[in-house]
Amino acid sequence: MIPRGCGAACYVARMPRLHRLGVAVAALALAAACATGRGPIEQTVRIWDLGSTEMEAIGSWRMQLVSGAGTDLARKAFCRPDGACVYLGSTRDSFGPGTDFLALGEVPDQRFQWARTYGGPDTDELDGGAVVGDGFLLFGSSASPFTGAATAVGVRPLLVRIDGAGAPLWARTLDGGGLERLHDATAANGDMVLVGYAGFGGTVPSVAVVRVGPDGALRWAQAYDLGEPGYAVGAVAGPDGGTIVAGYLRQPNVGFAGTPFLLGLDATGRAVWARRYELEGPAQPRALAALADGSVALVGSLFGARPARSPFVLRIGADRSVRLGREMRGLEAIEAFAAADAGQGSVIVGGRRRDPFRERYWGFAMVVDDRGRIIAHATLRTLGQAEFSAVATGRTGEYRVAGFTDSLGAAGFDMLVATWLPAGPARDLLVAPRIAERELVAKPVDVAARTQPLAVRATEVPPGALEVRTLTVPTAAAVR
Repeated sequence: MIPRGCGAACYVARMPRLHRLGVAVAALALAAACATGRGPIEQTVRIWDLGSTEMEAIGSWRMQLVSGAGTDLARKAFCRPDGACVYLGSTRDSFGPGTDFLALGEVPDQRFQWARTYGGPDTDELDGGAVVGDGFLLFGSSASPFTGAATAVGVRPLLVRIDGAGAPLWARTLDGGGLERLHDATAANGDMVLVGYAGFGGTVPSVAVVRVGPDGALRWAQAYDLGEPGYAVGAVAGPDGGTIVAGYLRQPNVGFAGTPFLLGLDATGRAVWARRYELEGPAQPRALAALADGSVALVGSLFGARPARSPFVLRIGADRSVRLGREMRGLEAIEAFAAADAGQGSVIVGGRRRDPFRERYWGFAMVVDDRGRIIAHATLRTLGQAEFSAVATGRTGEYRVAGFTDSLGAAGFDMLVATWLPAGPARDLLVAPRIAERELVAKPVDVAARTQPLAVRATEVPPGALEVRTLTVPTAAAVR
């Protein structure tokens, strides 16, 4: 691994080893300029085009590493039908001290056109994002003293709205109400709905949902009691400006896993319906994808004795009934972190797969059709650890996966972005049996009478407190 802060000489020194691995490397230097007037940032982002490699992977791949002087991770990916994509993530100490949000935009041929970071003087860690109109919403946690207080403010959610080219429109913090973390967001009739959990100062989590307007003004914030402690992890737009929320109810003696649920809300936050879906073991849902036929796909990991964890996909219709339940079992543990509509009723799933011989993980992606069949899957085995935390569909038959790796980068982790063109089913063993060999029963949950308003306030980030660093992206030059 290249030491942090190592300059061009380190890259030159590493080139012979990279070529022996069959990795064709191209470098970009991104000169960073700070919009707050503090002058240029010395560190630069480097983008390595990995091209064709000797990594063990099924299908056709084009991969890039996006690296600065620190640690850079991808959290979300969004693509248009023409193949243009935007990636959202976090960067730590790459362009200055602390942790900031990071956004990069690229054209269909996977050339980056713009890149920016957003954050305050301390730790601002991105959890996710959503497409809102012609731009995007970035959200995460902030521990920065935006209010100008003498002491740092505790961790609270931070929202940043940007346009399609990365220019910031506004920034807000959500203060009070016991909100601890937001895990997903979706657009709904021009508003933004964010889901996560509130702790109320204790150790018992409660499903929390917040809705803000196009200008960041708070519409409402509420907690929902589904009978057991729970977390919300996914959201998609519902009928008539409402929202469908996904998550899980925590089971006793199981850390961060339990019984999956779906919750339907109207535009005012009123609970219209709720269902829980009993599986054969504790589950950890991680993503909710809306499909073209009005159904949704709930994706995550199912905990079992062997191989410990495996992905599951639940297809749930507009009537809340289960259309399909599948568990994908491999020879070793596989975890699913992200999902997206792959077209024609299929779902693309991304995550990680455990190395059976070492304590590390490889990037994993698969496509599951509307009958529950795995029509393609691939494992990206690198020199170190790799993980896909975001997936998206670009042009027909072309998928984008993004995450991080520590195998070739200049720091602890580098952002890994790949275009995947599946070449058919993979060669190794991966099966998709019905979950519990039976159709699941969706059990109604009475939640309408157990809704509690949260005393949340949206506080505007003062001008100048949110630092925006614009990164200029020159034309790539191949290094041979």
